[in-house]
Amino acid sequence: MRGTILSISPDGVETARQFEGEATLDDLQAAIGGGSVQVVPLFDIFQHGEDWHRCVVFCDEDGKVNNLTFNPKAQLHWQLAYNASGHLGALDDALVGTVAIVWGDPDFMEAL
Repeated sequence: MRGTILSISPDGVETARQFEGEATLDDLQAAIGGGSVQVVPLFDIFQHGEDWHRCVVFCDEDGKVNNLTFNPKAQLHWQLAYNASGHLGALDDALVGTVAIVWGDPDFMEAL
């Protein structure tokens, strides 16, 4: 099983980590900078380079309560995913803090 976790910080810096084997809850928490892990709804496809990938995206569940910084790059990816899935218009929510986009082979994704 193989996969990738791409962390996007609010300043736009991307950090990718490759996995051979299962990603743990600790891995996901580290990828978002700590805190409680929450799945981002309506964000299940991601364009990386020329390819689109099925994905699961995570953020800090308490990010807004803790006044984490808005993440414009992750927000753009979320909007693109939303529109690529056939939805029209703008999202009515905002991503804050570091966001982790996770994709990989079927076994890796199943283990999430």
